[in-house]
Amino acid sequence: MMKITHSHTLKWILPFLLLVAAEAGEFTDDLGRTFNFKKSDKFGTRAATGALSLYRMGIEDQITSIWGLWSIRGSNLDVDNPALGSYFPDADPVEEEVVWLHTKNNLSPECYTNPRGCFRWDDIELVKQYQDEIDYILFIDNGGDSGMRTVTTETGIPVVFIDTFYEYNVECRHLDHPEENDYSTKDKTKCFGRSMIDIATRIEELAVAIAGDDVNVKQIEDDRALACESAQKFTDMMKVKQGEGLRVMTTINAIKKDSDTGEDYFEIRTLDPIDLWVPRTLEELGMPILHHDEGSKTLEDISTRVTGSQFFPDCNGVLSESCNNNPLYPVDFWLIDSRSYLNILDNEEVVKAIFPDKAMLAGQHW
Repeated sequence: MMKITHSHTLKWILPFLLLVAAEAGEFTDDLGRTFNFKKSDKFGTRAATGALSLYRMGIEDQITSIWGLWSIRGSNLDVDNPALGSYFPDADPVEEEVVWLHTKNNLSPECYTNPRGCFRWDDIELVKQYQDEIDYILFIDNGGDSGMRTVTTETGIPVVFIDTFYEYNVECRHLDHPEENDYSTKDKTKCFGRSMIDIATRIEELAVAIAGDDVNVKQIEDDRALACESAQKFTDMMKVKQGEGLRVMTTINAIKKDSDTGEDYFEIRTLDPIDLWVPRTLEELGMPILHHDEGSKTLEDISTRVTGSQFFPDCNGVLSESCNNNPLYPVDFWLIDSRSYLNILDNEEVVKAIFPDKAMLAGQHW
């Protein structure tokens, strides 16, 4: 049975209301390593989750090299003509930011515009080509990039890690183990999902350590005030929605082809808020999110795959609106990963035939 969990306390946000007190030059990363930066140091970092976040905090010239996708996954942003906008104007970089990214060494020239995702540099040789312009690599990610385990050995550039998956716990991830890779999980029971607010706080600490008094304090304070005001409004509304019995599912979907019949079918993957930062944040702010079944077949312990036929057991494999009253999960509103949202947008007739969910057909998705 799926569970709904929720919380509408904001007391854990209060530290976010004050400018982070981090000593300029010193930063301890999420493997417990302490670094001392000089203002003359240069950095390489992933474009979206690293460079753009730091740029907004006033870090511009110190970043020399970037890799990865410049926009949100699933976006149609044209980085050569950003004035045209995109599907996701609230999430994608604005024109000024795209122009700034173009001034940096691009370590992912083969994939940085791929809307399905681009998370790594194309080749270690590109890092070596620009290594004289990189004093530190900022690894602001989920720990899954195998290249980060060997780049220091190959180039001599130290890696500074901010974990976007888990809160720091010395027992969570391996470091300098003779038989295990750095960043791999040591004891999953000691690994707890980190919220986006916690990630933002860590990036702010990093910005202060890099730039000291040169950080854009006013921009940081304005952004924080807006974030906290928005969080409180969201929490107040979610309290109302909890009372109404709203049930939300976070998911990524795919339209696949049956290898036996050649027919299209719809598949969803549930995304458990225990482990993923976006649903975890929304749940902490009060959104009543369904959790996938305990003990179900999972992908990397965070996801359950469900086909349309499995989702509508009363249909006996022949899907239609006439048999959609008893779905596997009682979803009132769908939150869909941006990579697969285009399967839903402007595609209602196809979805109706292969996934006739009431909330989906009513347009209750985002």
